[in-house]
Amino acid sequence: MCIRDRPNSVEAIAACGSNGQWTTAATDLGGLPAGTVPIQASQTDAAGNTGTANVSVTKADTTLPVVTVGTPPQINAGNQGAYILSGTCTVGAGSVTVTIGTAPNAVVATAPCDSNGHWTTPATDVSALPAGTVGIHVAQTNAAGNSGTADATVTKVDTTPPTTPSVTVVNPVSYTHLTLPTICSVEI
Repeated sequence: MCIRDRPNSVEAIAACGSNGQWTTAATDLGGLPAGTVPIQASQTDAAGNTGTANVSVTKADTTLPVVTVGTPPQINAGNQGAYILSGTCTVGAGSVTVTIGTAPNAVVATAPCDSNGHWTTPATDVSALPAGTVGIHVAQTNAAGNSGTADATVTKVDTTPPTTPSVTVVNPVSYTHLTLPTICSVEI
């Protein structure tokens, strides 16, 4: 039996059993590309006569897209209303889904993978995320359903202004304007 997808091919030899059936040993087909793969089985008898059968099967795409997230900028008061992330992706494997933070405050953005293998989120409002360490998860899923993922973390600084202090006067004293007489003394 020969499994081919030119220029790649894999050959396996199997004995024909007394019942007229044959089975190959497990064979690594990892080097064959996804898609239609022709299979040819042939048998030659003692007289040199060869019989051949051909069939095609579909090899599923099992390749995971490769996606990364670049070094994320710290989230602060200046960028939390329009936060932008970027990274690399596999061209032709679809858009990249970016999840910033965790439920219930997670923010999700979608970024297209451009023809150069880069993605950039649109400006995204992340102001509702709590201060501290924020997780970032990126995923790209191709048409075959294979997903590549990457993770990063970033710090969101405390952007909540302090509350305005209040002043409480305890035991207020009433002051009134007093006019005091002028006292002068002169010694001679």
